[in-house]
Amino acid sequence: MHVVLMDVDYTLYPKGTGPFVEVSRNIEAYVRRRLGLDQTQTKALRESYIARFGSTLGGLMHEHAVDPLEFLAYVHDVPVEDMLRDDGRLQETLTALHLPLIAFSNGSTAYILRVLRTLGVAGGDAFLRTLRS
Repeated sequence: MHVVLMDVDYTLYPKGTGPFVEVSRNIEAYVRRRLGLDQTQTKALRESYIARFGSTLGGLMHEHAVDPLEFLAYVHDVPVEDMLRDDGRLQETLTALHLPLIAFSNGSTAYILRVLRTLGVAGGDAFLRTLRS
């Protein structure tokens, strides 16, 4: 069976735009607040955790027992609807593939669905199933 896998962030909208810029800021803010670090310490810790654990969240869970649901809710609390617009060309392109589409992200399911709905690609012929990685 053939399927199309799509990472939600920076695949369905251009890099440097959309909600992931704000999500990244929220990750930094969460780490600074939770661990009492300054910006330089936060950046170094995040780089270390990404290298060692594959993500900032992985390191926070392993080293600081951070609740992943709390983290995901905080960092993905961004105004997706103000940052993205319905993208008719994207919907047409995905529909024309005539293959099952799977959208994935390391974000929360609620965040993924908000992005897909805002882009106009969730539901109907361009139904996308969400998975958390």
